[in-house]
Formats: sequence, structure tokens, C-alpha cells
Amino acid sequence: ARQQRLEKLKQADAMAREEIAKFRDEQEKAFQEEMDSKDDKSGGIEARLESETKEEISKMKAGYEKNKDDVIQLLMSKVTTVNLQVSEAQRQSMQKFTRDAK
Repeated sequence: ARQQRLEKLKQADAMAREEIAKFRDEQEKAFQEEMDSKDDKSGGIEARLESETKEEISKMKAGYEKNKDDVIQLLMSKVTTVNLQVSEAQRQSMQKFTRDAK
């Protein structure tokens, strides 16, 4: 009887191990299928983001090219334009300086 119980336990253990292995394989397969489907979906998102990014970069480059000459002209006019008039505050300061120097 003891021997039969040991045999039954061994059989039950073997069957349980087989069921566990089968369950593990099924779960692994389901997990891989889910991961593959998510990879497919994220591929579409990546492509859309790539497209939007390229579009924004091209808009920025177009804006740069459009405004480049105007900005250069503005900077050059500000740098090369010199106001030759002396303001009232500067004039008063110079008069005070010359009086103090005497």
C-alpha cells in the first residue's frame, strides 16, 4: 500500500509538472502575442512622430530662410546708424564737468 501511494504521488507530481509546463507555455505564447501587437501599434506611433517632427523642422527652416535677410538688414542698420546729436542730459553733464574742472 505504501508503495502504491508513492507511485500515485509520483504520478500526480509528474502530471502537475506537465500541467505547469503547459500552462507556462500558453502564458508565454499569449505574452509574446501581446508584445508583438503592441510593437506593431508603437511602430505606427513612431512613424507619425517622425513625420510630424520632420514637418516642424522643415517649417522652421522655411521661416529661417524667409526672415534671414530681413534680420540681417535690421541688425546692420542698427549697428551702422549713429546718432550725432547730443541729448540734453549729456549736454548738462558736460557743462557740469567743465565747470568743475575750472
